[in-house]
Amino acid sequence: MSAGIYIHIPFCKSRCSYCDFSTDVYRDNDAVERYVSALCSEISNYQLPITNYFETLYFGGGTPSLLSAKQLEKILHVVHDKFEFDKNIEFTLEMNPATVSLEKLKDFRSLGVNRASFGVQTFDDRALKILARGHDSNDARQTFDLLREAKFENVSFDLIGGLPNQSLPDWETNLDKALALDPEHLSLYLLEIHEGTPLAEQINSKRQP
Repeated sequence: MSAGIYIHIPFCKSRCSYCDFSTDVYRDNDAVERYVSALCSEISNYQLPITNYFETLYFGGGTPSLLSAKQLEKILHVVHDKFEFDKNIEFTLEMNPATVSLEKLKDFRSLGVNRASFGVQTFDDRALKILARGHDSNDARQTFDLLREAKFENVSFDLIGGLPNQSLPDWETNLDKALALDPEHLSLYLLEIHEGTPLAEQINSKRQP
């Protein structure tokens, strides 16, 4: 039976206006170090019997690409000590534009990361501001180029549809721009409005997003 492991990294450069995930803003490296240490301890103390090989390892969040290569390596050391993986493991790290350098991406590749889940969401700069994404469309293109330069051959784009004031032609333009970059996979989502988020408050108060 195939199985995978998901590891949550709950830190982001900024908090998106629609987000209701269990995340926090990256304020200092000490907090991240404490989380990494607690995570490693939790994995080490895991006691349930595991008899099968794992075929996938997925770091989600949050923004796992904010981790340093050394922090990721520390987690991986414990993970590989505790679990066994298929030799052809798919190892995914979620990444957001403008959170990585070429050097960091090369370090991630050297640690075995072979798939990037790339949170573009939209190429519309106005919509990115509404979503409080903390990057613009140019950042997305530049980061994608860095992924290719670092030899990432499996990149998945995340795009969100149904954004405030988004028309069908707007959505088609997003798809065209994503396809022009030729990623290996597209993940398409509809925007969900969750109570308590800044975007929900804007919509409920009938303020123009």
